Amino acid sequence: MSDDIARLGFSVDTSGLMKGERALDSYGKKGSATESKINKSVDKMNKSFTSLEDTIGFVGAALALIGVADLTRDVIGYSDAWTLVNSQLKQVTNSEAELIGVRSELLAVTRETRSELEGTVNLFAEMSRSTTDMGLSSSRLIGITKTVNKLCRAGGKAASETAGAIRQ
Repeated sequence: MSDDIARLGFSVDTSGLMKGERALDSYGKKGSATESKINKSVDKMNKSFTSLEDTIGFVGAALALIGVADLTRDVIGYSDAWTLVNSQLKQVTNSEAELIGVRSELLAVTRETRSELEGTVNLFAEMSRSTTDMGLSSSRLIGITKTVNKLCRAGGKAASETAGAIRQ
């Protein structure tokens, strides 16, 4: 009997532990593969965002260029309109001082009546040429221009549209 007791030991079944270790290794490999795929996807997204930034930068530059072109066109248009206004006023004024005064007063009329400067100046010039024999002063013609502008605005017409009718 004493031999049986001495031989009595214990035996441990490690098959479950081995299965667990293999499963952990498998999960570790799958995790590494998933991490690699995620890193590749992030890299692709970064490249896409960089490409998008480049595209947006290009589009932004194109829009800025269009804006500059529009601004340049508008400045040229305003310059041409101002030159036309001054030309028309020079034809119906007798001196530089009178030109400056009439132009200033007509600018005030256009602001007050919310009408276009070109149409207002055209109306003033047409009336000035048409009433030369009457001897009306510039101040009086400006008052008439202001009244006509107000009437035109009330009727929904621009001053330039009524200039022809007034001339006749």
